[in-house]
Formats: sequence, C-alpha cells, structure tokens
Amino acid sequence: MSSEKEFTSYRFSATENDALTGDILCLIDNTQIAGVIPVGTDATALAVDFTHTGTMVLSNCIVQESGVSTNDFSSTVNYGVIAEDASYKAYTVTLHPEGTEKWNFSIEGDHYGCPAIGEDNTIYIGAGTRVYAINSDGSEQWNYATNGSIVTSPLIGSDGTIYIGSRDKMLYALTDNGASCTQKWHFTTGGDIRSCPAVSSDGTIYVGCADDKLYAVNPDGTEKWSFMTNGDINSSPVIGSDGTIFIGSNDNKLYAITDTGETGTEKWSYTTGGDIQASPAIGSDGTVYFSSDDKSLYALTSDGIEKWIFSIGGEMYEAGPAIGPYGTVYQGSYDGNLYAITDNGNSYTLNWTFAAGDLVNSTPAVGSDGTIFIASTAWKLYAVNSDGTEKWSFTTGGEIYSSPAIATDGTVYIGAVNNNFYAVYSVCGSPADSPWPRFHHDNQNTGAVD
Repeated sequence: MSSEKEFTSYRFSATENDALTGDILCLIDNTQIAGVIPVGTDATALAVDFTHTGTMVLSNCIVQESGVSTNDFSSTVNYGVIAEDASYKAYTVTLHPEGTEKWNFSIEGDHYGCPAIGEDNTIYIGAGTRVYAINSDGSEQWNYATNGSIVTSPLIGSDGTIYIGSRDKMLYALTDNGASCTQKWHFTTGGDIRSCPAVSSDGTIYVGCADDKLYAVNPDGTEKWSFMTNGDINSSPVIGSDGTIFIGSNDNKLYAITDTGETGTEKWSYTTGGDIQASPAIGSDGTVYFSSDDKSLYALTSDGIEKWIFSIGGEMYEAGPAIGPYGTVYQGSYDGNLYAITDNGNSYTLNWTFAAGDLVNSTPAVGSDGTIFIASTAWKLYAVNSDGTEKWSFTTGGEIYSSPAIATDGTVYIGAVNNNFYAVYSVCGSPADSPWPRFHHDNQNTGAVD
C-alpha cells in the first residue's frame, strides 16, 4: 500500500471566493504552506483548491473537499493528508496579510542604497562598511568588508559579478561563491564613490566619483577612460539604447557621453539651477527624466532638447524618477510628497500627489499590478494605488533614505537607518513591465535600457 501523502498544489481561486479579487498561489515548503492575502480581505470563510497524493485530507477531523470546504484563514489552519497505508502527514497553512513583515536582517550600519536581486533571488546590499549577500528566507549567505562606508547600491553583471563602490575610493568586483565571496579586483579612484555603477552590453562598467569624474572600467578592472566634470558626482549613470551614458553632476549639469572605445566624449550637456545627485530614468521613446536640487523634474529628448520642467515644492537630492506601465512618471521630494505625472510631449499633466508624511529621498518602485512603493523619513514604506490612494504602509524602526526593490514573488525589500533590512509581504506581482520601473532600471541595477 502507498505511503504517499503530499500536497502537490494549493491555491485560493477568486472564482470560488467572493472575498477575493484575484487568485492566491501558495508556496508549499515541506509541512508549511504560505500565501499572501490582499489588505482588507475577509479570510474567515475561504475555500481552497488543492491536489495531493494521499487518499483523504482532514482539517479539525473534517474531510476536506477541494474547492468546496471552507475554513477561517484569519489564523493558522492545520491539515492532515492521509496515505493509503493510513499514515498521516500534518501541514500548517498561514496566509500573511500584505504590508506585514516577512523577516528582518541585522546589518552593521545604515542602509542608503537600493538592493540588487540575483537570478537565484539572492539579495545584495551595502551597509556600514560591508557588502551583504542575503538569501530570500532572510538568512545570511556571506558578507564582505571594505575599508570605507557604503552609501550606494550594488550592480550585478551578466556573469554574476557584483560591483559596488565605497567611500574608501574603491570600486570592488566580487565573485559570489555561494557560502562566501572572493574579490576579483578593485579599481582605485580619486574620491568617495556614492554612485551605483552601470554596465554596458560589452561589459564596460561606468561609475561616478567625488573626484568629479565618470570612470569607464574594463571587465578586467583596468581603466578604459575617465570623463571630467566640474563637480562631485553622486548621481548614478544610466545607459540609453544607443549606448549613450547619461549622468548628473554637482556642477548643475546633466551630461550625455559617448564611449568611443578610447575615450568618453561629450555629446551634449544641459544646465539646471542646482546639483543633480539622483539617477535619471529613460522612457520608451528615449526621453530622459531627471531631478535637480533646484526643486524641478526635467524631461529632455535624447538629443538634449527640453520638453518640459515640472516645479516641485522641495529638493529631491538622491530621489530619482521611475516610470509606470502606461508611461506615468513618479517622483518623490523632500516636500514629503510623491508626484504622478503624465508626459504629454511638450507639456505635462499632474495626475495626483500623495503625502508620504515626511522627507522622500527614495526612488519609487512599481509593481506589475500598478502599485507604487515609496519610502520616507517618517519610518514608513508606503504602497500606493495607481489612483494615488494609500493601499497600506509598513513601519520600520528608523528613517528610510533607501529605495525599495520588488522580487519576482512580490516581496518588497527596504533598508532603514536602524541597522535593519526588511522584507515585506506584497501581492503586487513582479516589477512592472515598463520602461523604468525602479531605481537603475532593473533588479540587477544595470542602469541600462534593455
């Protein structure tokens, strides 16, 4: 007689549950089954679709019928699958409300950047003087110590190499070996690195530096060329579809630079009224969106021609724009607001404003369902509906100056200045299929148009 007694699938279907607006797919991990439920859902009487290898499923000694039997999932529900040989396997089912903590991870110092997420769902961040590799269950894979504080974000190259800058004036290239990492090389600059690197299709790494330079570094760690501006570079470079590199400087200019192979040459520059510290975003038509400390959001054509300028009530410092699925531009500000803007070509329309409670120094992230995530120094991560209303908020233990990232399972990652990094449940799906859904374009932080 068979001893098989496994759940092989488990989901809540919207067609069988009036309380749901969409299906909830659950993860089966040995005897634990977990799913994420939308905020405000009545979970007191839900039916579940399941398949199994046993002969019978019980809950509270009651035989369960797939798609028919209902249970109160507002708390943990226990199941048992009975095998043909009468053996029994116990399961525990938990539905986690979105906007609640999945786990938190202790870090050496404060987190200011945006996480990078690998193809295997490993999360990479910089905090204090260390680079951390964190598993998707919140356990540490490894950490690597630099000789200076890290206030920027890591980049994952196409071969899995992790690139990150430090205030020790070094750009590091690290190989992830699984349980540990090794340094491939380091590249020495002339100043602090607050800029997230970007990588081109040929493997060239571009990074800005406080010595006023944009560096182009070969994949082997040797210098390809450097381009001099007239101010510190805190902005992170981005790369257009034709290979043009766009980067801001504290000389008030946005630069468009061509990599000729031998040198970086200026294609054009555009002068604003303040430092440009944030990373630009690139629209589907090549429009370059960027913020300046003159309290303005700019839209330029790929040739550097001004389309429009949107004046905002506060500086934006390192808060850059993101672009949603329908081309809506989202921008946070030190005036405590998130703005949603439609680009009409030579003009713009302000769709709505969301009050985030305090300073916003965070680039938004947009989920595939249109939810916008933004963080503020009010200690909160906000989930905002596409109409500008609040969906939910999550409170951390400290101010947030970092930018959120969305994993492919909808988990939202954010760091705070309280020595903690958080994973938060969400039903937003994966990152939006849009021209620029988050900081530095994608979960690897490549900074490059696909």
